[in-house]
Amino acid sequence: MQNRAWTTTVAMGLGLTLIAALPAAAVQSSGTTQPDVAVTGDVAPGVSKLYVQQSRTATAERIRGARYEVKLRGVDPTTLWFADRPDRSAGSQSTRSFINTWASLGFASDPPNAVIQFGENEGVAVELKRPRYNATKQVLRYTAVVIDQQTPRLPKKLANVSVFIDDAGLEYATATFQISNWQPGQQVSIDLTQALGAVAFSSGEFPTVSGISIIGEDGPIPLTEFRMTEASLILQSSASESAEAIEAQVMLSLSAESDTQSFYLSNRSDPGVEISFALGTSVPQTVNNSLTLFSWENN
Repeated sequence: MQNRAWTTTVAMGLGLTLIAALPAAAVQSSGTTQPDVAVTGDVAPGVSKLYVQQSRTATAERIRGARYEVKLRGVDPTTLWFADRPDRSAGSQSTRSFINTWASLGFASDPPNAVIQFGENEGVAVELKRPRYNATKQVLRYTAVVIDQQTPRLPKKLANVSVFIDDAGLEYATATFQISNWQPGQQVSIDLTQALGAVAFSSGEFPTVSGISIIGEDGPIPLTEFRMTEASLILQSSASESAEAIEAQVMLSLSAESDTQSFYLSNRSDPGVEISFALGTSVPQTVNNSLTLFSWENN
């Protein structure tokens, strides 16, 4: 009997609005029940982007040398973004979600360059660190280090402020999980933990690779839930009278900052579920219940 592979594809739309939880991503399958799908974190296509934040006023308190405490007041709850060439796309996300994904964008370990523009098109180039956002008070704080030799100081008070933040791009690699001994009704759960560098689950870099595929080796997969965040992946199968275990392959992407060296995966699934993992063309390795170290550099 010829073996057939059955595929469920979670198709991601273009835009950073995917950083908020989505209950309705498109799911296409052969003979499967459409699962509830939720995706959070760095799951948007990964072209290089310029982020823009705006506020009515701001203050800049000098800490020492070129370091300032910048407080944006009346900050817009929406952060805009513009993709670099050749994509030339644009979109938006909530300012809260942008701040929540600061680490997965690589900004915690490699602070982004930015330009603080104010007044009549005046601007100062800075490096941004330690964002703190209070949505209720509409206040956003940054630690800013001036890197502009032409304008080495920030004024104490600023008006009509726009902050342009350059993400400097991310690296992407194909992640393949092989799942076996997955009994109907059981949950597959995989956790991603940082080691040396910031890594996140992702739907891939648009337009080269964008999407998530779930392939059943012996027939349709009875999925009732698929959930992905920056640091976790969950697949729930429905209970069945069949005693036959599910064999499946899940393919998605991992995103990482440029200096990432390694990361951890752990198998938090229901008892008996076995998982192996390969990054790019690397040799598959078993994912243990404890933290299992993987190299980013050899993908």
